Amino acid sequence: MIDSADMMMEEHGFESDYLSLAVSPASETVFQPKDVRQNSAQFVGANRVLIVDDDPQIQRLLSQVARRVGYETIAADTIDSALESIQGGAALILLDLQLDGCDGLGLIDRLSLSHPGTPIVLMSGCDPRLLTMAENACKEHDCTIAGVLSKPFEMSALATILKRYRRDTAETARQRLEQAMRTGAIVAHYQPIVDLQTGILAGAEALVRWAHPELGLLSPANIIPQAEENGLMPDLTFLMLEQAIRDWGNLPVDYRNLNVAVNVSPSVLADDHLVVKVVELLKTYDLPPERLTLEITESASLLDVPKVRTALCRLRLLGVELSLDDFGTGYSSLLALRDLPFNKVKLDRAFVTHADAQPEQLAIATSVTRLVHDLNLKLVGEGIESQQCFDLSRQIGMDYGQGFLIARPIGYSDFRKYACMHPSMN
Repeated sequence: MIDSADMMMEEHGFESDYLSLAVSPASETVFQPKDVRQNSAQFVGANRVLIVDDDPQIQRLLSQVARRVGYETIAADTIDSALESIQGGAALILLDLQLDGCDGLGLIDRLSLSHPGTPIVLMSGCDPRLLTMAENACKEHDCTIAGVLSKPFEMSALATILKRYRRDTAETARQRLEQAMRTGAIVAHYQPIVDLQTGILAGAEALVRWAHPELGLLSPANIIPQAEENGLMPDLTFLMLEQAIRDWGNLPVDYRNLNVAVNVSPSVLADDHLVVKVVELLKTYDLPPERLTLEITESASLLDVPKVRTALCRLRLLGVELSLDDFGTGYSSLLALRDLPFNKVKLDRAFVTHADAQPEQLAIATSVTRLVHDLNLKLVGEGIESQQCFDLSRQIGMDYGQGFLIARPIGYSDFRKYACMHPSMN
C-alpha cells in the first residue's frame, strides 16, 4: 500500500530524491531576560509544531512528517490564526513566506515581540535571492532561524530539522544544561549601555548565551525556562555573576569605571548564599562594588519575602547598585520604588521602542522619567532601536539607554574592542 504522505509528496513535487534545500544553522537571538516570562512553551516547553501555510494539502503533508518525528501539530493559514494558535505554545514554527493576501514577514514581526526565541523554519518557492533576503530580515528581528527550505525540498531534510528541536525529557534537559555550565558552553554576552545625554559608554548588561553544539548560539528565551523548570536558576545566576565580575575585573585600567549589570531573579535573592557569594567574587576579582548592578525583575516576592528585602538592603549597603527591571510591567512597581533600596530603574522596552510613533507610550515614558528623577533615581531606557527613539529618549531626560541602535549583545573580546573604539566614563 502506498503511504498517503508519499503520494502527497509526489503530487506537490517533494520527491524523496529531489534536493533543492538550503538549511541555515540556528542563529543568535538578543532578547533580554525580561522576554522569558512570555516564553511559555519554547525550545523545551512543548512538543508541538505550528504549521503556517495556506495550502491545506501542504499543511497535511507537513503535519504527517512532523508527527512521524514525534510532534503534535497545529495548522494556520493566516497571520491572525497563527497568532491565535501559538498562544498555547510551540516548539517550532514552519512558516510559508508567501501566504494568500499577505507575507510571512508580517507574522515574524509580531512573533518577535509576543513569542521571542521560538525557532522558525522558513519555507518558500520564491527566488533564492529573495529567500536569503527574507532570512536576513528575520535575523534583524532576532528570530531563531532553524532552517531555510526552498520549495520543493526533500522531506528528510525537514525531518532532520524537526529531530534537532524535539523536546528532551526533563531529566535529559537538566543533564544537558548542567553539562553546558560545567564545560563552559554557558557564556555571557554584553550589550553596551550609553549615557544618553553625552553619548558616552557607561557600561553593559550581561546576557546569558548557550553555545549549543547542535542548535548554535541560544538566547535567554531558550535557557531561562529550562533553568527554572529544573531548579538550576541559582547555579546559572552564580555562574553569570562570576563571569561578569571576572570579565570586568580584567578590563584595561582605562575602562575600569564601566558598570556591568547582571540579572538576578527574586527567587535567587532569597538564597542565603547570594550576598556572601557577591562579596567573595568582588574581592577575588578586585572589582569595586559600585561597578556592579544587579537588575531585579518586578514580582510580588520583592515585597512579600523578608529574605529578599534583607538581601537587597545588604547589597546596597555594600555599595552594589540595584536596578528595578522591566518597570511598568510587573506586580508592584510603585511600592517597590517606595519600600526597597533601588537606585536605578529600567523602563521596559514596551514603553520605549515605539514611543516616537505612539503617543500613549511617549506619555508613559515621559511620566516615568519625571517620577524616577523626583525620587533621585537614574532611569535606563531599553529597546532603543531607531535614531528617532534615541533622540526622543534623550529629549525627555532618560539617563541611560541600550538597544540595537547602540549595539547588539557581543562576546567579551568584542566588547573590549567596542570599548576601545568608544569613549567611556573615565
